[in-house]
Amino acid sequence: MSRVFVIGELACTWLHGGLEAAYRGIRAIKEAGADAAKFQWTSDPEAMSMRRGVARDKYTRLGWSADALPLLKAECDRVGIEFMCTVFIPKDIALIAPYVSRFKVSAFEGTDEEFLRAHLIYGKPIIVSVNPGKRYPDVSGLTPIHCVSQYPCGDADLRIGLVRQCYGFSDHGMNTMSGAVSVGAGAQ
Repeated sequence: MSRVFVIGELACTWLHGGLEAAYRGIRAIKEAGADAAKFQWTSDPEAMSMRRGVARDKYTRLGWSADALPLLKAECDRVGIEFMCTVFIPKDIALIAPYVSRFKVSAFEGTDEEFLRAHLIYGKPIIVSVNPGKRYPDVSGLTPIHCVSQYPCGDADLRIGLVRQCYGFSDHGMNTMSGAVSVGAGAQ
């Protein structure tokens, strides 16, 4: 079996402590042995809220300054870990493309064929979270990973056995063993 590619999620949790907190998070993810540190960002929380059909304030925290993107990328490069960033609206794809080696698309945006195809023009790998029972467009060149979009997700609801139908696993659970179990089920 080849080495499993592990992504450590920072999302926007670092914002309360500023860039230094993000840098500490990147270093902690690297020290834990992960291959990538992933953030979540939107240039327009209102557009994201409209896309998802929820109140704007839910996504305001993802609207941090784009000026941080090159700084976060530089810190990842400095410590030797891949920088990743999930975006949620089409115009943001072009803004993160120069900083990432691969894209990661959330399960919610993964059902939007036009959004997925907008990533393809950059010729980079695309990882897409997929929820069981949801219909996703047939777009070639995508790497699906099993996901249950429930926050937090209980052990019984993770349905890790479905990893066999995908390439990997996006863990929203609370059990530190679910990642290891997903590798046993075939996550790469």
